[in-house]
Order: sequence, then C-alpha cells, then structure tokens
Amino acid sequence: MLEWHNQDEEHAVQLVAQGSPFEMFIVFRDALLACPALVDEYNQVKLNAAHLSATEYRAAKSIFIERVLSETKSQ
Repeated sequence: MLEWHNQDEEHAVQLVAQGSPFEMFIVFRDALLACPALVDEYNQVKLNAAHLSATEYRAAKSIFIERVLSETKSQ
C-alpha cells in the first residue's frame, strides 16, 4: 500500500499489477474518466473531508469509491 515518507509531498503514484486484488482501482479510474460529473463529485467529497484525520479522510473516499464500484457492477 501507499507509503508516505514526507508529509509535504503532494503527489503519489499508484501502480496496479494485472490480476492483483487491487484491479478495482482500474474500474474506478475508468468510471471517473467516463464521467466528468463523477470527477467533480469525487473532488467535492475530498474537499469536504479535507479537515478530517487521515483515517476519516480515507473512510470518506472509500464510501464514495464503493458506491461507484457498486453502480458500475449493476450496469
């Protein structure tokens, strides 16, 4: 998973190996690429959670990501 070495770093790179249990991130990425309104909504979730602890911030994003993945499966 993500290792953060310097709190001042603003960017991270995420790699997903083909066939790994993390391929759902590719599905999520593709959903964002297909729908600019979804990107706006995701950015709003992140802005609304910016004041939270790192754990709470990730939880807020996870709720959104899980919803998107669930909606993607039902299509």
